Amino acid sequence: MNYIAVVEDSAQDRAVLDSYLEKYQQEKNCHFQITHFSDGDEIALGYKGGYDLILMDIEMTFMDGMSAAEEIRRADPEVLIIFITNSPQYAIKGYAVQALDYILKPLSYYAFCQRMNHVRELLGRRQKHFLTVPCAGGVQKLDVSDIYYVEICDHDLLFHTKRGEVHSTGSMRDVEQKLPPENFFRSSKAYLVNLEHVDGIQDEDAIVNGERVQISRAKRKAFLAALNHYMGNHLMETEVLGNIPRLYTALADWLACLLYLFFLPKRTVGWRRYTIHAVFLLLLGVFMQATGQVPQFWFLPCIAVSILIMYLYIRMQADVPARSAGYYCVRAFILGELAASLEWQLYYYMAGRQGTPGVGVRVGILAVVYAAVYGVVFALERNYNDIASPLHVHKKEFLSTLFIGVAVYAASNLSYVSPDTPFSGKMTAEIYNIRTLVDLGGMAILFAHHMQLVEYRRKKERDALQNVLQAQYAQYRSAQDSIDLINKKISRPQAPDRRAAQRDLRGKGPLPRRDGAGDPQL
Repeated sequence: MNYIAVVEDSAQDRAVLDSYLEKYQQEKNCHFQITHFSDGDEIALGYKGGYDLILMDIEMTFMDGMSAAEEIRRADPEVLIIFITNSPQYAIKGYAVQALDYILKPLSYYAFCQRMNHVRELLGRRQKHFLTVPCAGGVQKLDVSDIYYVEICDHDLLFHTKRGEVHSTGSMRDVEQKLPPENFFRSSKAYLVNLEHVDGIQDEDAIVNGERVQISRAKRKAFLAALNHYMGNHLMETEVLGNIPRLYTALADWLACLLYLFFLPKRTVGWRRYTIHAVFLLLLGVFMQATGQVPQFWFLPCIAVSILIMYLYIRMQADVPARSAGYYCVRAFILGELAASLEWQLYYYMAGRQGTPGVGVRVGILAVVYAAVYGVVFALERNYNDIASPLHVHKKEFLSTLFIGVAVYAASNLSYVSPDTPFSGKMTAEIYNIRTLVDLGGMAILFAHHMQLVEYRRKKERDALQNVLQAQYAQYRSAQDSIDLINKKISRPQAPDRRAAQRDLRGKGPLPRRDGAGDPQL
């Protein structure tokens, strides 16, 4: 049974919530104990706890829901709070009271059902299991989650727990049957291990709370499979989920910027250029590491700052306009996300199959994946980038690239914001798959978009050159026609000038006459 408090001053909205809760109980075959409050002060003042979930309106007469939640949080940091309101602007303030979610009015049953599924999942994970074991002088109650592993010691049982060692009697088989099978696994005849506390695999042993616990050869494969399954089901509750090491992300972003800087004209040379490279690598690493544990509210601002650092890096190193620097910054950011996501997904897969790899193996995976990703991208980009004539990006082209980048990042990280959407994943492996595939698709779209821009520029240049050549040819033909016309006029034969011929004849004297016989007469 779960205990739910409904804090709502509107009788109509309260009736809707009651009907939805009743319908949900019937569909899910569960039972809720519901308590109603008509204002925030009724539940907040003198709050005694005892509730698993509080459905809270925000705008109420005497004490608003946000103030009531602040009072409740001082007394109970564990209770789940969902705000039901018609004012979405309160969402930002809700981070201060660790609100689980928001549901906007008018309330739909589908949205309500999705939130309640998430609530029941969280409450189920929180539920504690206890094991009562016989010991010297009586019995002892152990919190199952506090048990590291159980060991057979001198025909007795030794429980290794957070509060120390507990000696007991009985058989390992009986203990194994009483403990939840999804959490505990028999690694050998002598050991029963709580998978929650497995830190890794070293040689033939499991590392449990810093101690080595034997894994028999016959059980090794099954143990790794059980550990992988446990990690896939429970990693969402831990810091590991989605938390790609911040230094890995910083390195991926820096390498992505470095790749595109290779194809852009250089603004600096010599030792200044290498100094800027080193400074921005250090800056990205320090910033990412420092903001790794910020509250969720600050997550997006921190991402914006990291993108700004990447933009300044490209701007200082490349002799291109500001818009072009922003264009390549967006592409570098998505490329960095892809490289980091793919590397971490492969690491997670190997950890599930073979156990947590050592430092050397982790560095090797990082080096191989990053080299492969950036090597492939470099080979593709070199045909569509020219240092001598970098791409001049227009405003609309930059905005379209920015839109693609924002959409890709939002879709790839949607599961981390809310698992209750049609496009979110709930299992760790699903979330990693979604993130990597969306980033890969986004990178492909951005590359295709870049290809179109480059081909369009090349076509314009070819057309311009063709027009110049055609104009020059037309000028040549016109000049040639003029020359031909002049030559024709110069080479045309002239008609004989009779007067000139007669004057020539007079100068030479009279011509001799011929008689009938043809002989000249003197």
